Amino acid sequence: MNVTIKITDRKAYIVINPDASKKDFDDIFATLRSDQAITEVRIDLKNLFYIRSELLAQILALKKAANGKNAATYLLNVNEGVLQALEMSNLVQFFIIESDYGSYSVDILIDMFHSPEYADDISDYMSSNYSDEYKDALLKGISSEDSIVKEFSILTIGKAQDNTALEALRSGLDSTYPNVVKASILVLGWLGDMESKERFYTFIESPYNDVSEASGASIALLSEDNDPARLKNLGKSSNPDLRMVIAGTLSLINGDEAYQILSEMLQAEKVDSARPFMVRRLAFFNKAEVTETLISLLNDNSMGVQEAAAAGLERTGLRGHDAEVLKKVSSADSWVSYFAVKALGKQCSSESAKYLKEIYSQTEANVKLAIIEALGSCEDGEEFLVARLTDSNEDVRKEALSSLYRSNAARGLTEAKVLASKDSSWLVRYKAVEIIDNEKPDGYRGVLAAIKSADSNRYIQEKIASILGI
Repeated sequence: MNVTIKITDRKAYIVINPDASKKDFDDIFATLRSDQAITEVRIDLKNLFYIRSELLAQILALKKAANGKNAATYLLNVNEGVLQALEMSNLVQFFIIESDYGSYSVDILIDMFHSPEYADDISDYMSSNYSDEYKDALLKGISSEDSIVKEFSILTIGKAQDNTALEALRSGLDSTYPNVVKASILVLGWLGDMESKERFYTFIESPYNDVSEASGASIALLSEDNDPARLKNLGKSSNPDLRMVIAGTLSLINGDEAYQILSEMLQAEKVDSARPFMVRRLAFFNKAEVTETLISLLNDNSMGVQEAAAAGLERTGLRGHDAEVLKKVSSADSWVSYFAVKALGKQCSSESAKYLKEIYSQTEANVKLAIIEALGSCEDGEEFLVARLTDSNEDVRKEALSSLYRSNAARGLTEAKVLASKDSSWLVRYKAVEIIDNEKPDGYRGVLAAIKSADSNRYIQEKIASILGI
C-alpha cells in the first residue's frame, strides 16, 4: 500500500510512499474520522526523497484533520529534499518535525552514519537501544573499509559500554584514518582499558589535534600517580598545540601536582593563542590561589586572557575578593571594566549591586550591558532593570528584560506581556515571546495568537507559529 496507518496508544502513525495518490488517502481519513481518541498524528516521510504538490496537499489535509481533534501533527524522518520543499512553501512552521529511528532497518541506520546531519543522533539511538542485532551490525562496521562507518560503529559500541567488544575496538588504533584512531582512543578510555594506555602516550604527540586531545582525555581517565610527571616533560614541547593538550590533561587529572605543573606552564607560556586556554584550564582546580591568579589576570594585556580569567572566576567564585574585583570595574580600560563585571557572575552581593548601579551611567556601552546581566543575579537589581526597559537602546532593553526574568520570573513575565506587542524593536519582542512561551501562563496561546496577527515581523511570525504549531 502507498499509504498506511496504525493507531497505538492514541497516536496515529502514517507512512507515505512516493507513489501515493489522493485516492490512497481515503481510507486514512476514514480511520482518523472514526477514532475520536487520537492525540497525535505522526506522519513518517522516510520513503520520500522529494515531494509532489499533490502529496503536500494531502499532508496539509492530514494536518487539518488532526486540528479538528485537537491533536498535534508531527512529520517524522524528513529528508533534505522534502525539508527544502516545505521551507520554500513556508510550510515548516505548521508542523513539529522529529526523527523516529525505530522505523528504520539496521542496514539503513548504519548507512546513515554517512550523513553529518544524522550520524550523532543515530549513534545515540543505537547505543540507547543496544541489542544483539545492533551489535552484530556494528562489529561488521568496524571491520569494513569505510572510515566513517568504522568511526561511528566504534563510538556507538563505546556509548553502549560493551566491554565484550574490546578486541574489535582496539583494532581501530591501527587504522590509517585519524577519525577512526580518535574514536578508538576515546572509547577505550571510556571503558577503562589500561592495556591500551601506553599506546595513548604514543598518540598524544600526533600531528592531528583531535587524536592528540582524545589521547589526553583518555590518559586522564586512566591516570595513575606517575602521570603528572610524564606529562610535565611533554609540556616542555616546542609545539604550542601539544602544550595546550597537556594543560587540558592536567586539569582533568587535577590534584596538587597537576596544579603546580600547570601553573608553571602558564607562567612560562608566551604564545597568545595558548595562554587563554591555560587560564581556563587553571580554573578547574579548587584552590584559593587560583582565584587570586585569575583576578590579577583581569588586567592582562591580552583580551583573550581577560575573558578567560572572568569566565574562570564565575566558575571558582570570588572567595571574599569582591571588593578587589569591584575596584577594577572603574578602570580606565573599558575591557578591564567589562570583564571585571563579568567576573562577578552569579555571585553579585548587595554591596556589589549598589556599586554597579552607581557607576552604570559612567560606563561604556559594553560595560552597561555587562552590568545589566550581572544585576539579574542580584536581589537588589529588580527596579533598576525595570527602569532600563524604556531605554532608547534596544540592546539595553533586551538584556534588561532577560535579566529581569532571570531575577524574578513573575515580574519578567508581566513586563514581557507588554513588550511583546508594544516595543519598537523586534529583538525585544522576540525575547518577550520566548519568555511567554517558557512560562506558558493561562491563556498564553490566545495572547500569542493576537500578537502574531498584529506583528508583521517575519521572525516573530515564525517563532509564534512554531510555538502554537500552526
